[in-house]
Amino acid sequence: MIQVKDIDKIAVLKRLAEIESSGHSGTWFSNVDNSISTVMPEGAQEKVALAVMKNLISKGLVAGCGCGCRGNFTITDNGRDLIAASPQQESE
Repeated sequence: MIQVKDIDKIAVLKRLAEIESSGHSGTWFSNVDNSISTVMPEGAQEKVALAVMKNLISKGLVAGCGCGCRGNFTITDNGRDLIAASPQQESE
């Protein structure tokens, strides 16, 4: 069973930045174009995706609604800084 610790948080932040570049905010719902679910491992349940987003909100890397009603996630400056400092970013 996939847990929050198994999710690549940098990939989620990059996906959120990509969504925002198209003029939208992100959501955890899996059947829409602005979903962060595209970077979740296969078989990850929606409740895990929502828990990941709540975790990123609590760390100040994402802003938005963590209750699960709509998502509405945006990346913060701290989230962008983490992407920029990420070793994954340097190797791309």
